[in-house]
Amino acid sequence: MTQILNVIARPFIGSGISKRMPFVKYVFFRLYQKTGGSKSEFIIPLGLRLLVPPDDLGPGMFLSLKGEYEPFMTFLFLKAIKEGDTVYDVGAHVGYYSLLAAKKVGSNGSVISFEPHPDNFSYLKKNIVANKLSPQITLIEKAVSQKIGKIRLNLGKTSGEHTTLGEAKKYIEVLATTLDEISVKHRRFPDTI
Repeated sequence: MTQILNVIARPFIGSGISKRMPFVKYVFFRLYQKTGGSKSEFIIPLGLRLLVPPDDLGPGMFLSLKGEYEPFMTFLFLKAIKEGDTVYDVGAHVGYYSLLAAKKVGSNGSVISFEPHPDNFSYLKKNIVANKLSPQITLIEKAVSQKIGKIRLNLGKTSGEHTTLGEAKKYIEVLATTLDEISVKHRRFPDTI
């Protein structure tokens, strides 16, 4: 069934159909998740391994269906980062951009990855270990906000859609920090956020 969904979805990914017909997106996402979704491990640019939950509707789904995730954004991101840079990845999710940044900044650079959702944070840690990037990446299991303390993390329909903005019926309380606090504490100011 997953293979059939892959064949059906390929021409439509990136076409904008989900914005014109949100019901189609909803049905496809539910079918995709019910059939086991994508595989759980992918090779992404720079030869890195990305582990995702099998029902991931973010990078996992796009890598499974299209073989790439946000190709233009990935190109721009990699072009902007230089060896030795300090990069802040706010809302790191499972670590796609954190991994790319860590590889690109090299041993003289650093990445600080913020992810407040416990499940996403768990995958973020797994991805750092799988790619042996611990020295370059500092993981912070907090949201970034204007205040320090507990805040609401509104739960989106998918794991990549959680947000601290607005209000939602489903939410969890998470710890928050500010970029100022982290910059001073770690004595690293970002070249790229």
